[in-house]
Amino acid sequence: MRSRVNRRLIAGIAAIGAGALVLAGCSGTEGGGGDGPGDVGEADGVVTIYGTIADTEAELLEQSWADWEEENDIDIQYESSKEFEAQIGSLAQGGNTPDLAIFPQPGLLADLASRGYMQPAPDGVADNVKNGWSEDWAAYGTVDDTLYGAPLMASVKGFIWYSPSLFEENGWEIPETWDDLLALTQTIADSGRVPWCVGFGSDAATGWPGTDWVEDLVLRQSGPDVYDQWVANDVKFTDPEIK
Repeated sequence: MRSRVNRRLIAGIAAIGAGALVLAGCSGTEGGGGDGPGDVGEADGVVTIYGTIADTEAELLEQSWADWEEENDIDIQYESSKEFEAQIGSLAQGGNTPDLAIFPQPGLLADLASRGYMQPAPDGVADNVKNGWSEDWAAYGTVDDTLYGAPLMASVKGFIWYSPSLFEENGWEIPETWDDLLALTQTIADSGRVPWCVGFGSDAATGWPGTDWVEDLVLRQSGPDVYDQWVANDVKFTDPEIK
């Protein structure tokens, strides 16, 4: 990844539940000026992108822009990391930021933007977001009324997989409410079976499925207003709505 001082990141974020990924841009020094968003990659024809999308998904991501890359005579160099959340701040502080980043969390983007490490989205990006996305989606990439990124993709995090044959065999009905789900969980446990199997392991990012579920539950039980106040730290983790 290239080292370039005073370059602010054009980043991407993923929202919780139906997550939005947004493209935005970084700065090597706090509050640094540097090149405008339209200048990213123009000096040497190379654009660096940093994100969490890895393995097969990363290969498909790179295939998705391959034709555009060739038509515009640029070299897009994508790097993925399971330690993105921990590393992106260090890269920004050390002046070794990518041109673009794909953020999995709006809060992380907002944190870097508040410290001057993000570049506002250029007018062309802002126009595309305005024409193609709702205000709610645009808000994921907006900090203090400034747009820093465009939504890229959505990820649904609330699916629960079950065995229809096992349910039929035991006479279990598919729960339709949260209380029904809790009751079924207890019923399965009382039968001597382990009711849940959840994979939380993900190397340095271990635990993220759990945090996504917590966020989903906050949205469902307490509503979007409480969720937004929680993201803004106006509602604390110790608040009854979150606990």
